[in-house]
Amino acid sequence: MISGIRYSLGVLTALVGISVSAAESVLLDDCRSSSGWIFEKGAEFPGAAGSLGLDSKRLALNYDFSGGGAYVAAVYTGLFPEQAETLKLKISSASESKFSLRLTDSTGRVFQSQEFSVGVKDSVFSLDLKNQKWASAWGGTDKNAKQPEPPVKKLWICANKSSAGKSGVIYISSLEALAESGKLFSPAPLIRKDQSFSACGYRLNVSWAKKWNYPLLLIEAVPEKAAGGTVLAVDFPQNGRDLVKRFELNPASVSRFEYLLPVQDGGNPFNSYKIIFSLDNESESFKGEFRADGISAPGFLLGNYLDSSAIAESSFGTCVHFAYGTNAAFGIWKDYKKLTDMIAAAGFKWIRDGAKIEKESGNVRDYDLEWIKYAKAKGISTVLVIDMVAGESVEQFTEKCRKIVSQTSEFVNVFELGNEPITLETGARPIRVQMARKVHGTDGILTIPRRTGFLLISSTQMPEPR
Repeated sequence: MISGIRYSLGVLTALVGISVSAAESVLLDDCRSSSGWIFEKGAEFPGAAGSLGLDSKRLALNYDFSGGGAYVAAVYTGLFPEQAETLKLKISSASESKFSLRLTDSTGRVFQSQEFSVGVKDSVFSLDLKNQKWASAWGGTDKNAKQPEPPVKKLWICANKSSAGKSGVIYISSLEALAESGKLFSPAPLIRKDQSFSACGYRLNVSWAKKWNYPLLLIEAVPEKAAGGTVLAVDFPQNGRDLVKRFELNPASVSRFEYLLPVQDGGNPFNSYKIIFSLDNESESFKGEFRADGISAPGFLLGNYLDSSAIAESSFGTCVHFAYGTNAAFGIWKDYKKLTDMIAAAGFKWIRDGAKIEKESGNVRDYDLEWIKYAKAKGISTVLVIDMVAGESVEQFTEKCRKIVSQTSEFVNVFELGNEPITLETGARPIRVQMARKVHGTDGILTIPRRTGFLLISSTQMPEPR
């Protein structure tokens, strides 16, 4: 999920015949596809039959109560804008039909309207949650709630057995959301641009369905020349194995398919998705790229991975133990170049490890300087831990800090005083605080910004936490 952006229905509304003034409106669904809708046959009252499909570019809810039952329903399960305060439905029927509107709120409580009548002519029905007098309500965590708790999860159009005939059909032509004057709808997270390709004897038209935050692609394959046995593959990039869906094209007529992007909440507004459309037959093959860019995408493209050097700034990193590479028991860390290359390929910008001082020379080991420099060359910054050793005096620690910082500050961005900050809560805390304070005052280039749980010192400007 993406913090800061919500795609749910905050408030819905409903009174028939009331005119609502709204500065903002959005078409949630043009009802030319049943994707995003489900059929419910009212199983708690057995016997009803029916179906949900399309008829003349609109949804058709067919009902049949000849075998019993009380209702069947078309249920919209798509996402609603948080700012919505009114829902408008355009509904008609093949003959006079009775129906009710029902909402399921965020707590699971169900609210049902009074029964409405609809005939052959398209009629608009509006829902107002602020003042609605519901015919009934049940379930949920608050059994006394008089109005739905946003966000609303489902919208039901229920064809009732009280209709003039035992069987019939209710048509749903559009679903629209409105907000009061001065309020703006959050935009759908993905920028929608249609695209076409010509290859392998077909004209491939890819367009977005008119569903506000429901990322459904409508695919139309129009044969332009004889091309039998052609298969269309839609490839969506994933970590590991990509998701691929295949369709067989008809060389004699137009083939139409629907493809729902496998993303949550309508897509991540900070991502760009590269979808590959491939056509393949015995004589030709083709691959075309379809882009779905997030409205706030900074240029990152799923499927085109960036290594550390190509990423300007990031808070993501990993802990390593390169400093242990000289110890036979930790030999797996010795090949630090191979491991650093893998970390860089994954796009991490930070590593965390310590460095050791040679007893004879009092300098940082050449081995540690090598892996630190190599990480820097790969575009990776290092958080270098300066251990606080038992029995070490404040003066000894201060001198050790001075040597490590002076020899590594060209390649190291951040220094961490002491490994595993929980130890600051033990009996050793007073001496460690003294050490930190002493280091803070020993050299003008050393500062100690406080962070939760541990102390840091920096030889350069400290990056702000994200």
